[in-house]
Amino acid sequence: MELKTIIITLLLGIGGSAFSQDELKNSTMTDAQSSIYKGSSSPVATQHYLEATTFGLTGDYKTAIEHYQKAIDEDPNFVEAYDDLGLAYRKLEQYDKAVEAYKNAIRILPEGPMAHQNLATVYTVTKNYEGAVLEYQELLNIQKDDPEGYFGLASAYLMQSKFDDALRNAELALSIYEATASPLVGEGYQMVGLVQYYRGYKDKAKAYFKKARIAGVQLHERFEREFFSGVDSYMMDNPEDYAQYKQDVVDGFNWLMKTPFGRQIPKSKDINAFLIAWMSGSPSISIAIDGEIVNFSECSQCLVIFMAGWAVHSISADGKVGAYEGNMKGIEAVIKYYQANKEALGKNKGIEKYLKMKKKNELEAYIKSKV
Repeated sequence: MELKTIIITLLLGIGGSAFSQDELKNSTMTDAQSSIYKGSSSPVATQHYLEATTFGLTGDYKTAIEHYQKAIDEDPNFVEAYDDLGLAYRKLEQYDKAVEAYKNAIRILPEGPMAHQNLATVYTVTKNYEGAVLEYQELLNIQKDDPEGYFGLASAYLMQSKFDDALRNAELALSIYEATASPLVGEGYQMVGLVQYYRGYKDKAKAYFKKARIAGVQLHERFEREFFSGVDSYMMDNPEDYAQYKQDVVDGFNWLMKTPFGRQIPKSKDINAFLIAWMSGSPSISIAIDGEIVNFSECSQCLVIFMAGWAVHSISADGKVGAYEGNMKGIEAVIKYYQANKEALGKNKGIEKYLKMKKKNELEAYIKSKV
């Protein structure tokens, strides 16, 4: 089941993400920001701890464990050493030893939040969801407004299919992330989306996944495929969103022009949908469909080509395109496309009329007379 993989990835990225005290400097649970963690009064223990941290940062967790253990031997009450010893064991997937290290940290400093959070993460990884719930509840008893406690509870409840409990805690975590402008707000949206998805509310899930993507979260490929293939992969919620896709419009138009009609139908549909969505909402271009000029509306693909030809020229001219120029570029694109795909498209009287006008050099004068 992919849910387990998704949840564990979330937890390892948020809950219990502190790989060392050095890496905690930007966290709300650092020694520098909290009076809870005191370090060690032993210079020898401190030196071993710093060496362990260095080895841990290079990925040499076995050597890091040796130095964490030496630090603990020098100072049996060195709680941070136990915390990071647990993480080193986690990195080596020696979860029983990680649990033992975190429990020792909690024994020494029951009010220390980090060990509870990390122990809960290990319990989730090892499918001890009841144990994870208890540890996240302890974390919240210590820090009642800690969003990571609610986030962790949401994940643990979700893994047990306790959807109401999961949703309540996911929304609490998200509300705190939003209120504090947390950089983790995207993960909060993603968690609510996951709960809604497994509750069976896919429309709600998609809305939250979309917010998560806007916030910079890379969704699991399963949800990218299901919800955000084709036009949905583009973010066009606000006027300022459209500018970033100008090159995609040009590339999409060029692809349609060189790809025979009826070939690669799924991709053609995706590109058509994107082009229509972009052209319909972009604040930088204005395309006018005049029935006297666009006399080939029964050819839906030709209509897309007309609009895209106008749009691409407008992009190249920074939007400074009048009705005559826009219509001409659109008609010229349609003629070229029609000539390359006439057999597949079928004969079209309106376009045939323009072909004859073009041969007689009458097309420009005709378009001018209609705008």
